[in-house]
Amino acid sequence: MNRNDYINSLIWDNYATKLSCNICQKIYNVKRQTLLKITREYCKRNGSIEGFQYRCNKCNPSGKECGKWKGGKVKRRQYIGIHRENVPEEYKSMCIDGGCYVLEHRLVVAMREKRCLLPTEHVHHIDLNPKNNSSDNLLLVNSWTHCLITKLEKIIKEKDIEIKKLKEIVGLGTCSTV
Repeated sequence: MNRNDYINSLIWDNYATKLSCNICQKIYNVKRQTLLKITREYCKRNGSIEGFQYRCNKCNPSGKECGKWKGGKVKRRQYIGIHRENVPEEYKSMCIDGGCYVLEHRLVVAMREKRCLLPTEHVHHIDLNPKNNSSDNLLLVNSWTHCLITKLEKIIKEKDIEIKKLKEIVGLGTCSTV
């Protein structure tokens, strides 16, 4: 049986079906999109749907027990996220939306300031490199200041481009005297 046959064999009610967790035996409503994603991952790892057993989020292995564990660092957009297992206990409340990861640049500043950062506080990378999370490259600012800094940096960048173009024109142009 292939993956599509398995999914089509289930009884669907408003794009959801009832499946029991293989570990805790509780019955859950699972959305079709969720099941498609889970089975796609399973088939990539195992080559077929044979042996697939549904696990709920509570019973699914996470952290170091998860098969996708890569040491606790992930890339979130252009920033680096640190898994909560690698974060000191007093900073775990900074996890993104109550999830499993803390953004590394926010953690570095929080440890420097010796307190958790508020959601309204922003961390600005002075050299504009989101991968450079050294303490001396990070500036703690409020949201208004961060917006102002970003706008000014954009203006400076645009002016630098204009200056470069003008230098090329002046350098390439020949001066003729009458």
